[in-house]
Amino acid sequence: MKEDTLELADGVEEREENLEEAKGSSPRIMAESGESGKCPLKRSCSSDDEDQRPIKLPRISSPSSELSDVKRVHASCLKTSTDPDPEPGCSKDYVVYNSGASHEVADHKDTLTSDSQSSKQDADEESTLPVELMNLSDDVLLIIMSNLKPSDLLNLSSCCQRLCRVASDWSLWIDVDFRPHKLLEGQLQRFLPFLSDTTERIATRGFVASRPMPRWRTECLSTELLSSIATECPNLLSFVAEEHCIDANKVKISAFPSTIEHLSLKACEIINPPTESSYFNCICRHLPHLKVLELTDCKWLPPHSIMALSKLKHLEELRLDGCSLIKDCIAYASLAFKLGFSQLKVLDLRRTGVSDSELSCLNRSNRLTHLYLEYPHNNGADSNDNGAPRACHLPGIISDLGLRSLVISDKPHVLFNNAQFGIVSEEIHVMAPLKDRVSLCKLHTLVARNFKLVTDATLNELHFAQSLRYLDLKGTQITHHGAETFRSSRPDVTLITSYDDEFA
Repeated sequence: MKEDTLELADGVEEREENLEEAKGSSPRIMAESGESGKCPLKRSCSSDDEDQRPIKLPRISSPSSELSDVKRVHASCLKTSTDPDPEPGCSKDYVVYNSGASHEVADHKDTLTSDSQSSKQDADEESTLPVELMNLSDDVLLIIMSNLKPSDLLNLSSCCQRLCRVASDWSLWIDVDFRPHKLLEGQLQRFLPFLSDTTERIATRGFVASRPMPRWRTECLSTELLSSIATECPNLLSFVAEEHCIDANKVKISAFPSTIEHLSLKACEIINPPTESSYFNCICRHLPHLKVLELTDCKWLPPHSIMALSKLKHLEELRLDGCSLIKDCIAYASLAFKLGFSQLKVLDLRRTGVSDSELSCLNRSNRLTHLYLEYPHNNGADSNDNGAPRACHLPGIISDLGLRSLVISDKPHVLFNNAQFGIVSEEIHVMAPLKDRVSLCKLHTLVARNFKLVTDATLNELHFAQSLRYLDLKGTQITHHGAETFRSSRPDVTLITSYDDEFA
């Protein structure tokens, strides 16, 4: 209270000083003020827009009366105010100021809420608008184009310069697969400007599957096209040519890019093949880096081609699935696996005419880890009148004797004399005592399906193949008892038999 009284006294002194200044400047005004107690001062600005009425000054009174008036004003404000009670220690002037500030904050919040609602409404309206392709950035366009086929990229590149520039990006042409469409030579040449030194894989498909229609003989690959691909793609690693008709007189094996490590001629048809040599003659010189060769369903492949293929120094995988002419080739197989195939790991001989005679040559390859065998038909081997199986050296017939030769070797014995080639096999197929058996097997995976001459005796011999981990003998004469006995002795081997489906 004392502080408030001092503040009011100071205010009264300031008013008195102001009145004295006004008295010295205008005696007439002071005379009139003495009669009425008012001081009709005019504003300094004589503008017509402002109020020209005189300013009324409060009557000068004593500090005690001023203090009582202030108390009455504060009391009336407290009665009429709807704001909460002030915290202890806060003055009443703070309460009035805080009330005004709270109203300002509330108004600001309402403004922000309305602005956010309007912005959200604008965003919703924008989201409903269609997105134009050309409004997207190059990075987004690149992601979209990475899911398109080469033919779609070619069509987009002809729209405008920007789409042509994005569609020509090197990342879209690393792995080029044309197989969804059958393209002619002229159509394939349209893609050459998009290929570069970053292209690593190219896959194409021809018209052989449309046989017997005359179009199956359409030649889509030429020496000029292969030479252009080799020039545009100096780092090409894989070339896949499926279902193509290739004229051996026009397209030789030397026409393929020399940098490739993977070559696939799946279901291709070679017309006019050489009669005195193999189509793959000197392949080791023309394709020195080749590691994977797929010749699936190449029914034209002669058995003497094995000799040419065996000279590939880096060949690790050879697929001959469905090459029906690969049979009665003990002479070529013996020399090929003795002098060549130094790095061969995977060999696929399914649906071929390979028999026990050829299998006896495979144990010469000490790097072979995966071997796939399957009888071309599901009827298995025929039997004679007495019910005994016929000779196991017939084409396509594999028995316990042939599978045993893959893993077990004894002292040298003569198995048979092949009068056709004049070659005597040195492989062991005679059961020997356990103490004389040596495991030559490096096989990790062995598949031999639909051979009716394969019995539980094979499981007894494969027990000694320490590296074996996967064994598939579906369609054979393996019994449930023999399979369970093998599983108990070799739990580390996954055995697949025909009984698994019955007892599942």
